[in-house]
Amino acid sequence: MILRSPLPDVVLPDVTVYELLFDALDDGDRERVALVDGITGRTLTYGELAESVDRFAGALAARGLRPGDAVALNAPNSPEFVVAFHGVLRAGGTVTTVNVLYTPDEIATQLRDAGAVRYITVGPLLPTGLAATAQAGLPATHVYLLDDEADGTGPHETLPAMLAEGRPAPAVAIDPATHLAALP
Repeated sequence: MILRSPLPDVVLPDVTVYELLFDALDDGDRERVALVDGITGRTLTYGELAESVDRFAGALAARGLRPGDAVALNAPNSPEFVVAFHGVLRAGGTVTTVNVLYTPDEIATQLRDAGAVRYITVGPLLPTGLAATAQAGLPATHVYLLDDEADGTGPHETLPAMLAEGRPAPAVAIDPATHLAALP
């Protein structure tokens, strides 16, 4: 039995997630707090968030990410998670979020099933991620960190360094009706 809401259907505009979230911001909106790190209390305004998303998208595109490429994101909730998630979408990619409690075998299976070509994580989860990406055949240079590298084990670029490059977001054509934004 299918249950229907008594309320009218929600009409979604024919725009990308980025356009839906950021295009209508005015100067006052850009100064409003968008995210608060619950642990540190650090805040990110809508303007800072949009700029970081654009820069991360530009950095990913410069490293070869193409529209439709899947990117695995394995990290706890944080402002950096949001930047990475929306940066992948802004670059035209598809995000597959990975449970932080998964084993290397479970992560490798998800990477293969999603066809992930990049892997983003945090320092404390890096050893598990490296074991998984090796199993899935992803090169270590396609593993990025949202924070500073915890153990110095490799060539992993970090979100802060990629944002510091200041690259503009790529111009990508996405059809919101057919482009897949996220995979479980």
